Amino acid sequence: MKKVYALDVGTRNVVLLLAEYTEEDKIKIIDMVSKEHESRAMLDGQIHDISKVAKTVKILKDTMEDKTKEKIEEVAVAVAGRNLITFRGKAKKSFDSSEELSEDDILTVELLAIQNTIKSLGNENNKEYYCVGYSVIEYKLDGVEIKNPLYQKGEELEIELLATFLPKVVVDSMYTMLNKVDLGIENLTLEPIAAINVVVPEDMRKLNIALVDIGAGTSDIAITKSGKVVGYGMVPMAGDEITEKIEEDYLLDFEEAERIKKSLKDNEIVKYQDILGIEYEITTKEIFEKIDPILEKLSLKISEKILELNEGAPQAIILIGGGSLIPKLREKIAEKVSLVAGRVAVRGTEAIKSLVNSENMLSTAEYVTPIGIANMAFQGKEFNILTISINKVSHRVFSFTKHMSLMEVLLSIGYDTKLLYSKPGNAITVTINGKLEIFKGEMGKRAVIKVNNKFASLDKEIKDGDTIEIKPIRDGRDAVVSIKDLKKKYDKIKFKLNDKTKEIDIKILKDGKSLDDKYLIQDRDELEILNKIMVKDVISESLEKTIKIILNGKELEMIIPGLKIYKDEEEITPNYIIQNGDNIRIEKNELGNMKIKDILEETDNKFKVIVNEKEIIFDELKKSIILNGKVVSSDREIKDGDKIDFDIPEENLPLVSDVFKYYDPKTLLNDHESGKLLKIIVNSKEAEFTTKIKNGDVINFYYK
Repeated sequence: MKKVYALDVGTRNVVLLLAEYTEEDKIKIIDMVSKEHESRAMLDGQIHDISKVAKTVKILKDTMEDKTKEKIEEVAVAVAGRNLITFRGKAKKSFDSSEELSEDDILTVELLAIQNTIKSLGNENNKEYYCVGYSVIEYKLDGVEIKNPLYQKGEELEIELLATFLPKVVVDSMYTMLNKVDLGIENLTLEPIAAINVVVPEDMRKLNIALVDIGAGTSDIAITKSGKVVGYGMVPMAGDEITEKIEEDYLLDFEEAERIKKSLKDNEIVKYQDILGIEYEITTKEIFEKIDPILEKLSLKISEKILELNEGAPQAIILIGGGSLIPKLREKIAEKVSLVAGRVAVRGTEAIKSLVNSENMLSTAEYVTPIGIANMAFQGKEFNILTISINKVSHRVFSFTKHMSLMEVLLSIGYDTKLLYSKPGNAITVTINGKLEIFKGEMGKRAVIKVNNKFASLDKEIKDGDTIEIKPIRDGRDAVVSIKDLKKKYDKIKFKLNDKTKEIDIKILKDGKSLDDKYLIQDRDELEILNKIMVKDVISESLEKTIKIILNGKELEMIIPGLKIYKDEEEITPNYIIQNGDNIRIEKNELGNMKIKDILEETDNKFKVIVNEKEIIFDELKKSIILNGKVVSSDREIKDGDKIDFDIPEENLPLVSDVFKYYDPKTLLNDHESGKLLKIIVNSKEAEFTTKIKNGDVINFYYK
């Protein structure tokens, strides 16, 4: 059976106990001694006068050695929770989604998150604190919560954790004080951790419980939820505030005021003598009226800290420590946290399931922490001190775990975790056809780590005297993408042109201008990709040619198609979009492929003349298309030099006499005058009945 001496150095009281761990996995208290400090050598859980605290511990050590008849060389101790600082930190990092996440990948992101919590300490405090531990609150892979990301695949891992920090001076003062009384440290832990491990063991941590250790100088708080300890906190107020109020109101020294405070729960009448020697007798009711504002303030501070750490009211609150025995404090805390009084309980050592205490020597709430210190020693949850070398610089490392990984070592010394990995290269953000596209830079690489000249990972266990070498590597290269690289993302078009196989690259434009394959895409470029290629884009021959014609007596220049284009046997236009596998044939267009009907404007096809200011229409006459003196159809194709007229052929033109088919000659008889001759005028020129007339001629008949 293993034995351990546990020393609890409190603000008001010091306890030294001898405990053993039985074969039934129980803790048995063999002996215990305690003593109050002769003066206020400790304040708020911190050693302020090392020599005076050492004197008190020496007395307890000598007393216990007399009782056990054995020399005490080492003790298990704890440092005050008031000096414990916790911060939540988050970090995220991108990874190659085609590869599984390794333990080093996860540890790297955890390091980043802890590095972010270190920033909360500030630059001045950074070197004065150790990171003594952390617990992960949540993993997220690509934005989705996951229990364990190991071996998973994803693009982005995000971690939120709770990191714990301890000032170096706390440990140094404890070591120095114990050294003064020839005591070594067998095991060192934190008071709130020691207390919660015995009062709220792991099988109870699925419950949302707040444990409050109310001592003399501080009230330490630990929160459990979802199977984990999710937060630690401290209120710099506790039992001494009540003592000081009694001391002030009744003109007492501190020891007498402390005696009165402890007697409040057992007596209705309190007798005391003030510093002037005058004796008094008052009721406890009167004292409670005096100290009620302090009880209100203390309960409020504790309640606010619980609500802050827990982000709401817990399911239950457990109070331990000597200060928790102050009457009415439990009820006030319950009221302010909005819990029924039954959900806030003061627990003593009876709450420790693993405790065997047949002689009932430790029963009240103030003895929970020293038993917790002994339990931490039995469980091997101890504080380690290692001397190691990192890049030829010696470091002294502290840890509250039995085994220390390389990552924990680096955290303890405040190593800049940015040196453990390189940054990924900058990405390029491009808009392509109106849509945003991102080209990632090269992923960052891990630093090269060696422990004792052998390659190691961040989870490598570090031992005293180890030599560590860390070689950072370059950052990832920025993304570089050329037009040629971008084109590889799109398929080429393969087709035949006049029986020769052709391949077409897509066109990429910026500001309307085609970009060369060597052009390097710049961040925020706006590009247009043309992957619809027309026939006219792939032929070098001119699509058009110019011809001259004479139309109705006027010389015209005309632009006509210069080529005929076929897909298989079907004629297509130059705007045809080429498809994979097309068979395209191009021929020169000798005739121009333009017909007379394509150039003739729509016009009136009737033959008309004006007779004595009256329009006459020859219904039987129709205009014809006369090409180079011959009548042709409108489907005739046009050639260079053609003469085209749209009119009545010469041989078909009517005579003046034909007018009377449509013009009543009686009109002329009415105008007849004796002795005068009929005159015929066509377009202001004299004519005869046999004169041929043309469309639009003006004819006049009159007598003269």
